[in-house]
Amino acid sequence: MVGRGRQEDVPTLAVEHEFHDEFWATKTVDFSKIIVPSYILGSYSTALHTMGSIRAFNQTNTDEKWLRIHPHQEWYEDYHYSSVDDLDRFFTRYLKGIENGWEATPKVRVSLLRFGWTVNEFCVFC
Repeated sequence: MVGRGRQEDVPTLAVEHEFHDEFWATKTVDFSKIIVPSYILGSYSTALHTMGSIRAFNQTNTDEKWLRIHPHQEWYEDYHYSSVDDLDRFFTRYLKGIENGWEATPKVRVSLLRFGWTVNEFCVFC
């Protein structure tokens, strides 16, 4: 991952800035500036986005926010029919303004895989 052109050389920067300092602070998102309804998705399968998803949920400056944490890879989960249906309900409510009961959705949902379950037995929103 050597920087090219305008890309940053992240390995070198990690050595130069080993801990969270002023440099890294300039790259930290200020979630408090987000004031719109938010559907936040995170995965504990890779931890790539998990911490940021939880930070976003905690720091987003709106009461209209929902966090859903799932056990699958992001791309699988994003296109699973139940995820698409869920997101469609959110968009229908907040982009189209149609009352559809979305607000009754639990604010935080975590999906778990259990030992021995197959994908067909897995309930996305259990």
